[in-house]
Amino acid sequence: MLSLFLRLVAVLVAIGALTVALSHSGLNHTTVALSFLLVVLFTAAAWGLRESVVASLVAMICFNVFFMAPVGTVTIADPQNWLALFVFLVTSLVASKLSDTARKRAVESEKRRSETERLYSLSRMILMSAGDLTQTAGDVAFRIRQVFDFQGVTLFESGLNRYFSAGEDLPSTSREALADVARRGGLVRDSEMSLVIVALSLGGKPAGSLALSGSLVSDGALQATANLAALALERARNQDFAARAELSRQTQEFKSTLLDAVAHELKTPLTSIKAAVSSVLSHHQSLTPAETELLTIVDEETDHLTRIVREAIHMAKIEAGKLQLNRKRIALDALVRTTIEDMNSRLEGRRVEIQSADSLPEVSGDEHLLLLVIRQYLDNALKFSPAGSPLRLRLRTAIGQAELMVEDRGSGIPEAELPLVFDRYYRGRSVEESAEGTGMGLSIAREIISAHGGKVRVESEPGSGSRFYFTLPFEEQRHEFEQSEDPDRG
Repeated sequence: MLSLFLRLVAVLVAIGALTVALSHSGLNHTTVALSFLLVVLFTAAAWGLRESVVASLVAMICFNVFFMAPVGTVTIADPQNWLALFVFLVTSLVASKLSDTARKRAVESEKRRSETERLYSLSRMILMSAGDLTQTAGDVAFRIRQVFDFQGVTLFESGLNRYFSAGEDLPSTSREALADVARRGGLVRDSEMSLVIVALSLGGKPAGSLALSGSLVSDGALQATANLAALALERARNQDFAARAELSRQTQEFKSTLLDAVAHELKTPLTSIKAAVSSVLSHHQSLTPAETELLTIVDEETDHLTRIVREAIHMAKIEAGKLQLNRKRIALDALVRTTIEDMNSRLEGRRVEIQSADSLPEVSGDEHLLLLVIRQYLDNALKFSPAGSPLRLRLRTAIGQAELMVEDRGSGIPEAELPLVFDRYYRGRSVEESAEGTGMGLSIAREIISAHGGKVRVESEPGSGSRFYFTLPFEEQRHEFEQSEDPDRG
């Protein structure tokens, strides 16, 4: 208000001084009117419409009192002078309005130019910055305050659930509003605190929110700033994800290499142990019963350790992408019977029921790897079902594919764990301590079946046992699968 009062006083002084100067000049009415009009235009251009309207009214009064007959009074003798005075007033008011509009447009244009330059500077700073998400969020807040000269900038990053401030910090109530805007989106203004809060989003996905206090900017600049901040956060997230993915790849590669190396180192001494124990057991007549029992345990545990080493080698090949299939035509029912014969000692007299469809077509696959899958399914059923309980295997044609099911009468698998059964190194919570194994077997089976173009699945209800399935495409479906995997293949 004080500045407005001082500007009005300045207007009155200017018009008064001009009136004194013109009253002794002897100039005609037109020149006097134009002189007053210049003061009105300068006032409108410098300060605005209110000051120029006051200048117009005061100039009209001075023009009437000091330059129109009878001089010194507010009365006008000549009716034509009334028209002249009215024209002067209208002209000065219209000129004031036009001049004020032009001034405001010039100010707005300059403001937009300044905001554009600042946004360009901010975009360069943000896009050239490097660092993880935490560093980027803090840097964005600092850069925005630096470029736009805000009193304070606070950025809330939803993923980290953290606040990053530059300059004046926000009170706790404003921080709550900041988190709320990040969740709901939109825009919040607080004119009393000169505060504006805008949501950050990219592609409709919320990323956080931004609070700016102090000098305010246009809505366009505000939204552009929010978009730049969201873009910087998304870019940092992608870089963090890429870095974690690369680290995971390198770790996985190192683990696979180490696993393969250790497994191969163990393979040779295990072969020697197996050969030595088998040789000693072949002369069991010279052994005492206790010695025979101990050597039998060594022989069985050597076989167990050999299976673990074999699993580790296969897992290392799978993780390294080096699984090779030596395909040939295979009768799946014959392969199942061969596997059961090879595992006769592991079955410990259990009854195994085999149901096989008549004239089951042959499949194309790697005999050794498919035998390993069947062994894993049977071994899993033996580990998780009561001793002596029967097993059931069913071979059938299902939608143009061969399907094998292995059913046990164990305690079953909780529904929440079913999606995890084929995951690498996963073992059921209820048997994690009691059951032997590494948790690699079913994962290896899944990868082998997937490499053949088939699928695995499991069905189970607690207390009712489990049913493990895998499918393999027949020869015609296998060609279709390979062509869909490699479109360029002829």
